[in-house]
Amino acid sequence: MYEHVFQFFGLRENPFYVSPDPRSYFPRHSSDAALAELILGVQAPPGFIVLTGEAGTGKTTLLNHFLDWLQEQQRSSSYVFHPRLRPLELFEFILRDFGVPCEKRNKRDLLEALRRWLIRRHAMGDSPVVVVDEGQAISVRTLAQLLLLLNLKTEGNKLLHIVLAGQPKLEEELRRQELLQLHQRVTFRCSLPSFSPEETAHFVESRLASATATNVDVFAKESLEAVHTYARGIPRTVNLLCEHALLTAYAEQVKVISPDLIRQVATEFDLISQSADAEGPELSGRFRRLVPLRSEAIAARVAPENATVDSPKAATIVAALTPELHEVVPAPIVMRQTVRLIPKQVEHPELASPKELPVGWQGPSLGQRLVRYCKEVGDSFMRDWKQFYGAYGSGRAAARKYR
Repeated sequence: MYEHVFQFFGLRENPFYVSPDPRSYFPRHSSDAALAELILGVQAPPGFIVLTGEAGTGKTTLLNHFLDWLQEQQRSSSYVFHPRLRPLELFEFILRDFGVPCEKRNKRDLLEALRRWLIRRHAMGDSPVVVVDEGQAISVRTLAQLLLLLNLKTEGNKLLHIVLAGQPKLEEELRRQELLQLHQRVTFRCSLPSFSPEETAHFVESRLASATATNVDVFAKESLEAVHTYARGIPRTVNLLCEHALLTAYAEQVKVISPDLIRQVATEFDLISQSADAEGPELSGRFRRLVPLRSEAIAARVAPENATVDSPKAATIVAALTPELHEVVPAPIVMRQTVRLIPKQVEHPELASPKELPVGWQGPSLGQRLVRYCKEVGDSFMRDWKQFYGAYGSGRAAARKYR
């Protein structure tokens, strides 16, 4: 059943699988530059390389691609993907991955066994590499032990390359006083940024092409823009949005993904509020209506254009809210919610006698209640402030005077 969903769009398989896979490596300028720096770093004398990027930007996919390159070059490698290892467990994991036997379980013997093995590998022309992923989640105590690995050397030549990858928080951890020496050993730094709008579109198209798509126009151009907006250029989130957009479109028997359908999926995964906080004013264009309105904008929807304003403060608030009304709400909606004016001589018609009420009066509108509420809040605030200052502020002033 699951395969039939994608066959409906002319796809052989799911093109938007989220799990890291070397096949899903998407070549772009920033990722190619990061990969080139990793390769250059391990071709230089052994040292310490740091790779950073936000969660979901493809660091693990890039590292898998890098490990494949090391294998093609017949370079020994150890991949540490478990961030909760204690220092001794870290050394045991590395030796086991390198295939180095060691019966004893103390730090000194483990390091000595690794050093002897590294010397033999260098004599054979090898230059082993240790790749550590999820570095931001590794304890400071365990990170500090990487310094011992960097210090493994013979006759002045270091024996081991270390690549440490993690989220931007990793850089902050390395600046801690306890890790100062490790931070000073960094020889190469590279980063993996989020997708640009163009890269997001090319990424989706390349994923569709890799799944032997017979119709690469599954996503409309505006839909790809919506995907980038809600995913904020994070490849993992792009995959999530596109995969569930295909599932939703299949349920509705629609073969072209529309921006509204992308919005529906983004709402289900609570991505709309995140994209609004991250993007800010950039959402004021085509996708402004896809973002839930704040309370001020909702109030502006119902504020009548010709309401009588008695309070300067209330007038300022209404004037600040009204411009949003014309940007977000079509003009016909505004006109339907406009009510006719209440004569100025009747301040509170609901409290007036029946003879004083104007003909056809049906009660105050929501906009008029908003104006009156603002006025009452302002008056109440000034009244409470005067009482507070009279009871407390004047006494403090007198105390300072005679101090």
